[in-house]
Amino acid sequence: MTFCYPGHATSQEAVNVLKARGYKCARAGGSRVFEPGKDDPLLMPQAFSSYPGMTIEELKVAVANAREGSIAVLTFHGVPDEQHPSASTDQETFKAYMNHLKAEGCTVVALRDIIKYLP
Repeated sequence: MTFCYPGHATSQEAVNVLKARGYKCARAGGSRVFEPGKDDPLLMPQAFSSYPGMTIEELKVAVANAREGSIAVLTFHGVPDEQHPSASTDQETFKAYMNHLKAEGCTVVALRDIIKYLP
């Protein structure tokens, strides 16, 4: 099972509760790549979050920072998210993001599937 901290609020107590309940991964906030073996998978930082105003250049930086052994955790909310416009990504921007990931040869997986990439 996976979890996303609401508002990116994390604590050791929250990690302990998730661990006790069988969670394997939890996405926190941040703006850096996740380094398996170094970072706690229950405090997994994100490298990029697609909010209105974010640019393809910011996504490119996040992807470029993922080197051998690290993972760029990318967050996409609704495409579009009409109920939460502050977290929405328009379809054209999302297509540009996905085209870049494809051009870079990235492997895209859901957070629930990231477990197989952990040591």
